Amino acid sequence: MLRNQVLAAAACVAALACAARADITAEADYTVLAGGSAPIAGLSAHGKFTVSGTTLTVELSNTTPGQAGNQVGAGYILASVGLTLPVDFVNTMSNSAKITAGSVGIGAWSALGAGADVGTAWLWTNLFGGDEMISLKHIISTSQGQGGGDTFSFDWDYHGNPGNNKNPNVNSPWGGMAPPGSTVNNNVEAVRNSITFVLELNGGMTQLQLDQAVAGSMVEFGSDGTYLVIPAPGAALLATLGLGFVGFTRRRRL
Repeated sequence: MLRNQVLAAAACVAALACAARADITAEADYTVLAGGSAPIAGLSAHGKFTVSGTTLTVELSNTTPGQAGNQVGAGYILASVGLTLPVDFVNTMSNSAKITAGSVGIGAWSALGAGADVGTAWLWTNLFGGDEMISLKHIISTSQGQGGGDTFSFDWDYHGNPGNNKNPNVNSPWGGMAPPGSTVNNNVEAVRNSITFVLELNGGMTQLQLDQAVAGSMVEFGSDGTYLVIPAPGAALLATLGLGFVGFTRRRRL
């Protein structure tokens, strides 16, 4: 009996340790128009948010269909994502913005490939965004107008000043992620189709907290051009039940 109790206790401790190490992930498809100065129908984006301990990884992709072979303007460039987390981003040298595996730089970034650092073009804030994102606290953007209060660069060697990355001058509003197969003007800093952002947090979070933050998140195309959110919670629930709706999914993996 005692041996069984010891084994059970050991198994419980091991399970808790595994749970503590497990990544939590939430994914969202942004397809619902939510305002902007010049909304464009048919835009879409995908976000994958993963928390491992106190590290948040955001893989943001422009999934807009029908633009292969076209040279697109600012209205088709995915420029921002905003959400409200239960913890804040921390200003550390481990924060980064890099071209996702399988994606490439185009326009002014045509020489850049997967894994290249594009942090000088992106900022983040812990306060609030601009326009439709004003109610959201945590913003990642290539647009200067999305920074509420102090903003920070993903590049700690910003403009040759190590550590001086506060309130960076990013290239608003041009820059971001272009649709699959599309092209941009040669002076535009763009990626086709995904950038991965890594941010340190001042604490961890639960799966439920991440789910709630992602469910209320929003993306921006252009500079206050088009904002997109995910389908309503009812559609997300149907998606988890496998009833044919695509919106918001989550998973926990060891």
